[in-house]
Amino acid sequence: MAHSPARTVMRCSAAGLLAAGLTVGAVSAAAAETAADPPMPAHLNIDGDLQLAPGVDLLKIDAQGARSADGTTTGTYKATVQLGSSSTPITVTGPVTCIAVDGADASLLYPISGIMGTQLPGSLENALAVQVSVHQGADDEGDMAGVSLPMPTGAFDGCAPAGTPFPFEGTIDAGVG
Repeated sequence: MAHSPARTVMRCSAAGLLAAGLTVGAVSAAAAETAADPPMPAHLNIDGDLQLAPGVDLLKIDAQGARSADGTTTGTYKATVQLGSSSTPITVTGPVTCIAVDGADASLLYPISGIMGTQLPGSLENALAVQVSVHQGADDEGDMAGVSLPMPTGAFDGCAPAGTPFPFEGTIDAGVG
């Protein structure tokens, strides 16, 4: 007995939808299981100068952050704008709220809570955040850093390390466990 082409298409479509639903369900279950896994403890300390070019300082960065086994991240960030080797009175501060470490690459996220040593108006405090990424160079490779432009704090989905196009002169201490 031959089946009509429309019935065959419907059976194939139904089977395809079922398979797709099972696949999506399995992926969703796997993602839910992964999302429930507690994060590894991590730390990131940055102390030094982000440079436009070797010897031309742009930001003096002083940051310390740690993530505990329960996923709580704490720490402080402070950056002073520099012109070459001279500091300006412009300093940005904030709490470290996210840390990611991936081998020689690491990153932190901080909402801006103060500028030039003063508090921002309540509606602006922590409204914008900045991501700072670093790369620890090995052997003859120098350390590198990168800073995102301020974006709405809610725009960040985690803080996986991003690009590090600028030379960094100073100390980077990052690790997990």
